[in-house]
Amino acid sequence: MPTMDTDTGTHVSLTTRLDDVEEQELSWLWYPYLAHGQLALLDGDPGTGKSTLAWQIAACLSRGLCLPDQQGNIYASPVAPTRTLLISAEDAVTFTIVPRLRKMDADLSQIHVLHGWAGHEGQVHSFSLKHIDTLVDALERHHPAFVVIDPIQAALGHINMNQANMTRPLLEGLGHVAETYGCAVLMIRHLNKSGSGKAIYRGLGSIDIMGAARTAMWAEEHPNNDNWVLMGQTKSNFTPLGRTQVFGKSGGVFDWFGSSRVKGSLFSDAEPGPDPQAVLKAALWLEYYMSHDEYGEPLYGVKWDSKGLIDAGAEAGHTRSTLYKTRKALGLICVRLHDSSHGATWQLPSL
Repeated sequence: MPTMDTDTGTHVSLTTRLDDVEEQELSWLWYPYLAHGQLALLDGDPGTGKSTLAWQIAACLSRGLCLPDQQGNIYASPVAPTRTLLISAEDAVTFTIVPRLRKMDADLSQIHVLHGWAGHEGQVHSFSLKHIDTLVDALERHHPAFVVIDPIQAALGHINMNQANMTRPLLEGLGHVAETYGCAVLMIRHLNKSGSGKAIYRGLGSIDIMGAARTAMWAEEHPNNDNWVLMGQTKSNFTPLGRTQVFGKSGGVFDWFGSSRVKGSLFSDAEPGPDPQAVLKAALWLEYYMSHDEYGEPLYGVKWDSKGLIDAGAEAGHTRSTLYKTRKALGLICVRLHDSSHGATWQLPSL
């Protein structure tokens, strides 16, 4: 606990001696993306599937089902069902949220929606972080492990969200509530219109929003498959960045499709020229090509001749220079051969 130092006449300072601090181990709702008692951020363009992903997480938690691990596997294990609190300013409960959750086989008794708060004369007001007591009251009554604020800009109220001095007090208050009640809070945010720049700078509003989040993710449409979406991690204050998870939402039906070695930071790395996503497309194509045979069956630990991969990539429409850029993105194990061919082998690292 902080202790009071000597009163200087104007302010009383509060300090903590670190050898009095008892360390606490971090616990995870979904490792390494959502931690109990911490703020998380999910960025992406409208329509990408950010809300759908949040609802699927809520549906899994409501049934005590596991979420994908770093290999993209979902192992059945005894997990107690947990509650979710949704704060949604864009999707109608009756027309969108409930029907989608039913398709996901969610236990709706475990999921609550916070609409706002009622004044003394019965007027209903929309929720905003300026009235954080409204959220505290809902947490006290329902004890959710997962809270979704969709989108965060609607919950900031009538402020300039580009001004750090306006967003910081609200986000600090939200972070304190998350820590006090031990819930993982996911803030969903749209991207700005710049179309380029590092992932951590691409979301709407002040950089303080990203700064307040302890973990951050990015949802991006799969450039090689119209029915798939990539969820990559772009920030973590606790662990190395997690694997990119792949999911589908075709026809309102949610499916997990494994994990990828392609890092979330690559989603916003625009290439000069007519195809800004050339490296992302090539990396995803190369990863699949190196991990599956001609019948689509999985391959493991194969060392590929680099020239053969370059030739196959050219047939698929990927240039030599672009494919060489994918080596770092995929973390390929490259070994130069010392025989007469002077070639090299490329191998995918294990998940």
